[in-house]
Amino acid sequence: MSTPTLYIFADESGDFKFSKHGSTYFTICAVTTRSVAIAHRLLDLRHELAMSGADIEAFHATEDLQIVRDRVFALIQAAPLDVDAVILNKRKTLPRIAQNHGYFYQLAWHLLFKYVAPRRCSPDDNLLVVASSLETKVKRKRFKQALAHVIQQHNVCRSYQVAFWSAASHPCLQVADYCAWAIHRDKERCDPRSYALIEAHVRSRFEPFRESAVTYY
Repeated sequence: MSTPTLYIFADESGDFKFSKHGSTYFTICAVTTRSVAIAHRLLDLRHELAMSGADIEAFHATEDLQIVRDRVFALIQAAPLDVDAVILNKRKTLPRIAQNHGYFYQLAWHLLFKYVAPRRCSPDDNLLVVASSLETKVKRKRFKQALAHVIQQHNVCRSYQVAFWSAASHPCLQVADYCAWAIHRDKERCDPRSYALIEAHVRSRFEPFRESAVTYY
């Protein structure tokens, strides 16, 4: 049985409300690494925080105190990893796509994997892709379809598998959460403070609809 030689941990930020009441952007993020050593460092940090009286089951960027975020970002900065993201402007999304959330979701991941796969993977790799927070069967199906299509198109690795784990179950998914949050916050709120901490790891930020002048709401 083969073991992974390459890992991609994936997460997302934003919502599926295509109106002024939802987020302006939908951001998806992939963190690629050949070592999960940062997972052990994040567990050590949890143990340290627990001894100081902070009972944190899992790191989550939107909920963590700033003092905790600073510690997590410091570990991310020191880790050997690549970050890629696709940022979709929901207001510029064609209505026929916006109305089909499953297709919109699959399109977003397809655009990301189409770029990431041939640049991060080699033909000798056994790739494990772990996605977080895919709570519905539709999301899981669309995610798998997007990845499978790209892998088949580019034939970029020896083998691959997809797993769906809760963010609390693996520290590297929490890294993906932090990176997705930092990128999304930079775009959505024009707040670059957290993004500046991971920018050295960011290899791509693709905005497919950026040049379009048409908005639909």
